[in-house]
Amino acid sequence: SASIYDKNCLSGGDTEDKFCNRTVLSIVIGCVGTVSSLLVVASKFANSDAPFIMESFVGALLFVLQAFGVAYTTSDNGPGAPLGNLYYSSWFSFVCSFFIGSSCFEEHQAHILMKEQEKEEHRFRKRFQQRSDKRRRANESGMARFTYEED
Repeated sequence: SASIYDKNCLSGGDTEDKFCNRTVLSIVIGCVGTVSSLLVVASKFANSDAPFIMESFVGALLFVLQAFGVAYTTSDNGPGAPLGNLYYSSWFSFVCSFFIGSSCFEEHQAHILMKEQEKEEHRFRKRFQQRSDKRRRANESGMARFTYEED
């Protein structure tokens, strides 16, 4: 995008043209995507338990930005309209951002399922403990009656 902008917009082109504006948009989306992805990766290296909310937010942001990027960059008036590196890389980035978003969604669903299983295990343990206590008390009171009757 940067070389297309330099070639078509800076060297005698109209910088207020739709083509130039869409080229700038694709440059900005690429920079924002790169910086935000690097921040998530750096936070993962610094702390393996990086906040899931941050990762999900960046994934959603990338998906929305890439959706707009593909729409504006590869449309008829965009710099990626002719088949070439920009066209394919725009679509590839969009597909990757979709997979990142779906991965975050699956991780969120797995977390919810795990919490539900933990609650169910806690309820089961509580019921089991109550039944065990009840049996123990019954056995103790039965033994007490049996001992009482023998005396």
